Amino acid sequence: MVYVDLNMVRAGVVAHSSEWKWSGFHEVQNPKTRYRPMIKKIFIILILILLSSNIHSETIKIGYFQLPPLQYFDNDTQTLRGATLTYFKEMAAQLDYEVEWIGPMPLLRYSGMLEKGKLDGALGFHKNKITETFLHFLDEPLYYAQPILIVRKDNPLTELHSIDDIVGYKIGTVVSLSGIYTPFFDNHRDKITLETLGSDTWLEQNFNKLLILRIDAIFDRQPYSVQFVATKMHIQDQIKVLPLPEPATPMYIVFSKSSQQGKKYYTHFNAINSIFNLNYEELIKQELQWYKEKQNSLNMRQRLEKNKQTTPHSP
Repeated sequence: MVYVDLNMVRAGVVAHSSEWKWSGFHEVQNPKTRYRPMIKKIFIILILILLSSNIHSETIKIGYFQLPPLQYFDNDTQTLRGATLTYFKEMAAQLDYEVEWIGPMPLLRYSGMLEKGKLDGALGFHKNKITETFLHFLDEPLYYAQPILIVRKDNPLTELHSIDDIVGYKIGTVVSLSGIYTPFFDNHRDKITLETLGSDTWLEQNFNKLLILRIDAIFDRQPYSVQFVATKMHIQDQIKVLPLPEPATPMYIVFSKSSQQGKKYYTHFNAINSIFNLNYEELIKQELQWYKEKQNSLNMRQRLEKNKQTTPHSP
């Protein structure tokens, strides 16, 4: 190695081996890091093998509330669906866990059960000073949610620049356990009015209020439910969605600090989370597409039934 490093110096080509581009000096001083991610993955896989040998198909209790297309119970097909549920089920299967889904339930009850340890975990929580007191958050987020404001189509706003664009607005949204929503609103509560609802149908109720001018806008933490519910209500052409002028919010898989097994579940799922390979955004697109196709099928069936009822029968 000394000969390789110094032979160009001895030959008088360069004054120091660092000046020779092909010298081994550079790799000795700065070892290559290209294999580090692979080594990390192998290390995590070995940990998971050791963990899974001690799990034995244990059942984990995960709560959910109606948040289509991410997590929801579809009444038409009587099935539990959603991109978030699909994602978590795949993770749990790799760890040999069975999942018991608890819900759907109102958001405040859902949060209260997590705080008391009556649920082991939940999906899609954002971090704040309140939730961090009773929840373990995985290191990496499940997805990033862009906060939005929904207004009527005839509203003159085309984009939001500051709170001054909506001073005096009455805004409908879902109730929050912590009372924390987004800095855009939380820092200017004196300039707007938030009206909260806590039921599973809070978005449908607010859409109805928006269209008859009882509120000026609707706030949601993410844009996916709006697409889903607007399609269901056939009002896509009557509203428009404006992103808030702030970064997307990271949303996490969480485990209750009060659950007897919460710390263990957090450790296991955190280990697999960094190498889990399932495209969450693609799952959302698939869920939205499934719902549109289902609605089209139902609409066609209803039209056929209506035609049967209105078509005169031959004597």
